[in-house]
Amino acid sequence: TSYTLTMAVSGGGSTVPSVGDHVYSAGAVVNISATPSLGWTFIGWSGDVTDPGSATTTVVMNSDKVVTAVFFFASPPPPSPTATPTPTPVPTATPTPTPTPTPTPTLLVIEITGGDGSVEEGGTQQLTGTGYYSDGSTADITDDLTWESSDTGVATVDENGLVTGVGAGTAVITATLNGVTTTFTINVTLGPTPTPTVTPTPTPEPEAVAVPWSMIGGIIGGVIAAGLLLFFLLRRKKGAAPEQPV
Repeated sequence: TSYTLTMAVSGGGSTVPSVGDHVYSAGAVVNISATPSLGWTFIGWSGDVTDPGSATTTVVMNSDKVVTAVFFFASPPPPSPTATPTPTPVPTATPTPTPTPTPTPTLLVIEITGGDGSVEEGGTQQLTGTGYYSDGSTADITDDLTWESSDTGVATVDENGLVTGVGAGTAVITATLNGVTTTFTINVTLGPTPTPTVTPTPTPEPEAVAVPWSMIGGIIGGVIAAGLLLFFLLRRKKGAAPEQPV
């Protein structure tokens, strides 16, 4: 299996590998670097790279990747206005220089952090988005990003960047703002198998046997009759004893 690495440039500069498509085998780790042109400054990488803020970093080829090196033009400050000399004898007013408006910084690169790229089924992982702007500033833009998952059967992501593992597999999380997009690969693994709970079988208690009163009465009557019979037999035996000679 092989994947395509597409290199691109925003601004003035060059990259290694050069701009264009390059094919690598699956799992390959590709070294990339960015070199700004004269007067330009490297800001960062857009795309799934190991270190978006470093001019020299790597890309792991586990899917097709698009990586863009972003540069901005570091122009020198405008010269200080020169006061207009006042002619003699008529004084000339010194013109007030028109202030240069401060341009609104442009979002150039989005960096996704906050996890090792692996989560168990049913587990969660909070991702954080950092924006790199054309004036060199950075900001937390997590809540401003539009988050999407390539496969909701593997992982879902909410509007705040919270990823939830659904089923084992790999999904690509995409974050977008103002036309700038970056990706983050998440691997969902099987969670631990729960131990079944064994319910003990209750031991049945012996049931009391009900004895009818008629049977109780018969037993008592039999005992009394046996006692009377024994009594009369003893009396009869005593009365039949032979007399002793005088």
